[in-house]
Amino acid sequence: MAVDSFGDYHQLYSRLLALWSAVPTVVAIRVERMLTAGPLPSRRDQREFERMGMEKLDAFHESWLALMAQYHQECLRLALRPWWWLGPQPHAVTAAGEDISHALFTIVDHALAPIERRASANARRLSKTLVSV
Repeated sequence: MAVDSFGDYHQLYSRLLALWSAVPTVVAIRVERMLTAGPLPSRRDQREFERMGMEKLDAFHESWLALMAQYHQECLRLALRPWWWLGPQPHAVTAAGEDISHALFTIVDHALAPIERRASANARRLSKTLVSV
């Protein structure tokens, strides 16, 4: 199985790029909000800070479940691949390595999806609140 490193992994690279741009935005807005809130945050700020903590737990949970589901699916796919038919030929080893590499990228892509979705959604939501405040 020949793997086109950009084509097959485009979705993972897109997620990483989205995280690279969303995370600093969210962190900057939330840190500024914490600094301006001071020791007595408003009810609105308290809700945002509670949300911030809970959504990290939710994203971790979703990410872990996605990672494990994809891990089991990839393990099953690799276990059922008939490598033994290919014999000890150099191209068989290369094909097996490409399959394993593709499986790892797929697992990481699925694990990052919930985190990227939440970070991007937060960046959009928090950027809008800056404009409206």
